Amino acid sequence: MDIVKNIDKLPPNDLRSLTMILKYVDSPSDKGLYLHGDDPLQNITLMAGMMNQLARKGNDVGIIHFPTFLIDLKSSFSTNESNDLEDIMKIDYLLLDSIGEENVTSWSRDEILLTILSYRLINHLPTFFTSIYGYNDLKKVYTLRKGDEMKAKAIISKIKALTNEIMQDLT
Repeated sequence: MDIVKNIDKLPPNDLRSLTMILKYVDSPSDKGLYLHGDDPLQNITLMAGMMNQLARKGNDVGIIHFPTFLIDLKSSFSTNESNDLEDIMKIDYLLLDSIGEENVTSWSRDEILLTILSYRLINHLPTFFTSIYGYNDLKKVYTLRKGDEMKAKAIISKIKALTNEIMQDLT
């Protein structure tokens, strides 16, 4: 497998992350993975390798850099271009990269992210995430102002229901 290079040189937590990813590729389930740590490049490299393996097995996969997706989606409104939000929601395996690193607004959080998460949760579609934030820090990111705690909690609750958490330790 492409993502198994220099396995003997990996720190214990990285080995644990890789083991969970390999286990998922061998035995996929409805519950995806939430990989977070200080090195976004390492996070996306590991998860993209997993998505590649799922695609090689004939699955439809999508990898979305979430901050860029939101910018593209917003700009499509002024140009009347079609957006592919519906396609993204329905794809078999979806990876949302760099979650929490977008310009968080009530629109991006409540109308876009929550819509994607709700659809995928209801329809039991495996969803994967990379982030520099763990669940608790991500909750803070999505709390825009006083009174938003419940909205942020709803986002985190859905992400937790969709995933198993993996923390990359780069020490």
